[in-house]
Amino acid sequence: MPSLAIRTAAEHVADYLRDAILGGRLQPGGRIRQADVAALLGVSQGVVREAFRQLQSEGLATLEPRKGARVAVLTLAEIREIYELRDFLEPLLLSAAAPHVSDQHLDQLQDLTGRMREAYASRSSERFIQLNFEFHFVLYRAAPGRTWALRMLATLIAASMPYHALFQFAVDWSQTLAEHQEIIEACRRREWPRVIELHRVHRRRTLGRLQELLSQSDPQPACEERDDAHAEWPGAASRNRPVSSRPRDEPSERTPNRASRR
Repeated sequence: MPSLAIRTAAEHVADYLRDAILGGRLQPGGRIRQADVAALLGVSQGVVREAFRQLQSEGLATLEPRKGARVAVLTLAEIREIYELRDFLEPLLLSAAAPHVSDQHLDQLQDLTGRMREAYASRSSERFIQLNFEFHFVLYRAAPGRTWALRMLATLIAASMPYHALFQFAVDWSQTLAEHQEIIEACRRREWPRVIELHRVHRRRTLGRLQELLSQSDPQPACEERDDAHAEWPGAASRNRPVSSRPRDEPSERTPNRASRR
């Protein structure tokens, strides 16, 4: 079993890579070289291997012996399966949350929608996608005693988030904003069957668009040619900063797995 120091550093490396994957800076099929990550973040390759194993357990990466890892690639069938599971989990959480949704929750939803409009106006797809995740989890987290359902849902959504980032604004984000406002208004009226139905329509539209885009595009070959890890990642200013210098309890709102445990 890895030492506590290695596990702690590996969690920081996994956080960094997870943010890059979910934000689309590392694309599905893209190679993540172990030695390059170690040099970039100032850690040992053993720490990076442990981070890779953590990402593999989350379904975000696949390991390549003696080479490193690749960002996980989903088939159309797997994406459909993710949405089928979401069709079960999300109504479950929304039904459980309904009696506990307060005016404070609704204010949070309205604030997040406003910030999403700003991200849309500035064409910040990474920010928009993460705020979209946060929007829905405001309601899901209101469901008491649903730790496992929240954890499973966060894992499912995280698995498909790289594809949302890959196609960026090819999905109609203006429609997403309009649907979010409908959800807020239905919540204010306490029309919970309507809230659940709006979420279902929201998922169906997004899945349909992703299926259409994926059937027209194959992002993996382009990623296969991108072997320079430093060219794929932002943050040149952090290349010489050891990962262990990051405070252990520093919040990361861009990490679904953390968000689901709040």
